[in-house]
Formats: sequence, C-alpha cells, structure tokens
Amino acid sequence: MERELAESEKLVAETEKLLEEGDRIIEQGRLMLQEAGWEHLLDLPAGSTFTLKESTEEDTAQGYDTTRSRPERGESMEAWVVAAHELLKQQELLEQSNARPHTAAVAQVSEALEADVTKQIRGTDVAVLQELVLDLCEADDNARLEQIMDAVDAPLRRTLANSVRNDTETGARRTALFLAATNRSPSVVATLLRARANVTQGRLDEGTLPVHLAAGWLFDDKVLEHLVLSKLLDKQDVIASLKAKPWAGGLRGHTPVWWALFYGHEPQHHWMLAWLQVSGWKYTGLEDDGFTWIPEGDIARERYDF
Repeated sequence: MERELAESEKLVAETEKLLEEGDRIIEQGRLMLQEAGWEHLLDLPAGSTFTLKESTEEDTAQGYDTTRSRPERGESMEAWVVAAHELLKQQELLEQSNARPHTAAVAQVSEALEADVTKQIRGTDVAVLQELVLDLCEADDNARLEQIMDAVDAPLRRTLANSVRNDTETGARRTALFLAATNRSPSVVATLLRARANVTQGRLDEGTLPVHLAAGWLFDDKVLEHLVLSKLLDKQDVIASLKAKPWAGGLRGHTPVWWALFYGHEPQHHWMLAWLQVSGWKYTGLEDDGFTWIPEGDIARERYDF
C-alpha cells in the first residue's frame, strides 16, 4: 500500500505541475479533451456535474464520489486538469488497479500536449521567439528556454541563443548570454552555450562581456566555469573574451582576469591564468593587464584538468 501511496503522490505532484502551466495551455487543451473523448466537458456550463470515471462497487462501498463540478475557470484543458488533480488526490486511498487508467490518461495528454507545444513554437515568428528567449533569460526560466531550444533546428537555435535586447531609452544592447550572467544563472548559461551562444558578445554598446560579470562584481563560480571551461566553446573565442577590455561602463579598461583579483576571487584568478598559459598566453601583470604569446604553454597541467 505504501508503494501505491508513493506513486499516487508522484502523480499528484506531476498534475500540480500541469496546473501551473494551465494558463499557457488553454487552447491546446481543447484538442486534448476531444482526443481523450471528454469533449462533452467543453459544452457544460460552470457548476455542472460530470463523471470522470464509472463508479465501481468498491468505490460505492467505500463512499468515493467520482462526480465532479466543473471548475469556474474556462472551457479548456484547465478544467480537465483541475478535475484530474482532485481525482488523483482521491487515488491515495484507491488500489493500484483503480489508479492505472488515470496514470495512462495523464501520460497520454502530457505527450500530446508536448507535441502541440512543439508545433506551436515552430510556427512562431523568429522575432517573437527572440523576444521570448530574452524574457526567459531575464526571468531565469531555464525549463521553458530548454523547451524552445529543443523544438527548433540548429541554425534557429543559434540565432535565438544570440538574441539581443535593445533598450531604446538607455541605448543598452544586451545579449541573451549577458542577461543570463547578470542573473548568475548557470543553468540558463549552459543552455545558451549548448545552442552556440557567442561568449565574445555581451553588452554590445560598451564591450563588457558575460565573463566580466561572472569574474567580477556579479561573481558566480559556476557561470564562470561554463564561460571558460565548457568543451562546447571555441578556445580562441574564450581567449578573446578573457583578454577583452570594455571601452565603456563600470568594468571598462580591464580584462576579466584583472577584475577577478580586484574583487578578491583569487582561486578563479589563478585558474584563469593557468588556463591561458596552457593555451599559449602568459599574463604580463596587473599594471598593464596584458598578455604575451608563448609558443608552448605548460604551466599547471598537473594541477588542472583543462
């Protein structure tokens, strides 16, 4: 019985997650109801009653009522999800044999919903998708960002990952990756890098890059590691980003390596220097904050796994 209760609790949690997505999936829900054979729910006025499943003798004997009032909020998938949520809570007291049909129903609707969302994303104008991606980066919503990236092909994925938010009032031009670094969001940064976001682009109106933020005043060790050590990145792009000096803004005039030490992030400062030297560039010091080329960098190979 404990196993059945655990499975039912899992179903309740999954359905609650669907509830949170209710507003977004209203229109898709109409089709799902029809395909599930529950299209009659669309025609019932608020407050009407309907049967989710036929009552068994066991249900009746134990006093379980499978009749539900239609929720007040709209003629859509949301009505079904709310009703299913109530029923799944009731399933904590039902035998596993009674729970199986509803488990299958939830899975079927979820799969169909996922397919419909993917179709909708692919049919959306690119400019609209770019704005949505930027909004999700600002909101630190990696789950929806991944959903969009997974639904499109590689060229469009790269375009979306390099979207730019233009602020007409301030003149600021921030890439999606810059927004993610501003939020100190390793998961969003990782998703954008998998989609081939460019680490050499950030605040386009001043030259500040995402790595300047992660190494300095908006420090985040995980974000910094993604921006420098990710195997998805072109090494020359990473080198260029670590040598970059913004021409404007609060971090102007210095590289991320300089800012890391300025803000007291000594371990990160050291491994960035080691990575650069392994890659062929020796740091010439904080005074000139520059680099010189060395043909064969071999420092710290034993200490770091670059």
